[in-house]
Amino acid sequence: MRIHSRSTQHAWACCALLSGMLTTRAVATTINVPTDYSTLQGAINAAVSDPAIDRIQISFDVAEHDMTIDGVTQNLTFEGLQSGQNILFDAGQLGRHFVVGGQLVNTGTITFQHIDFRGGQMDSGLGGCIQATSADLAFESCGLYENSAVAGGCISISGQGSSL
Repeated sequence: MRIHSRSTQHAWACCALLSGMLTTRAVATTINVPTDYSTLQGAINAAVSDPAIDRIQISFDVAEHDMTIDGVTQNLTFEGLQSGQNILFDAGQLGRHFVVGGQLVNTGTITFQHIDFRGGQMDSGLGGCIQATSADLAFESCGLYENSAVAGGCISISGQGSSL
């Protein structure tokens, strides 16, 4: 003889629902430039305000300069997407590519993949390509070409807890 009361069935249903709620994790989000955002700085701003965004895919060469990455709390990857070759970030000797950190602390690692950095130039300042303060940076399959600065050359990194 089987005895199943409604209260037993409801208890199992509640346990299953609660179990599902407890195992739900934040879903990582990838955004794309230019599909989701027309500029790389716009995508960076979105990632700073939404910690679920952990990857920015860039599918064209970028001619922006003096972009700021400040206040990232998650690991964030910039991934170049061109079949068989790196994408190009060309600052055109108009400034550096990125300032990382400064006002706020970046607590996640910022990784660049399949990107060539060219033409960053600082006539008065540090880091022709990237100036980073209290930041963890990683580069995978990247090239650094024709970047210059008064000091710090291509990349200047400083501050407690910084790593390259």
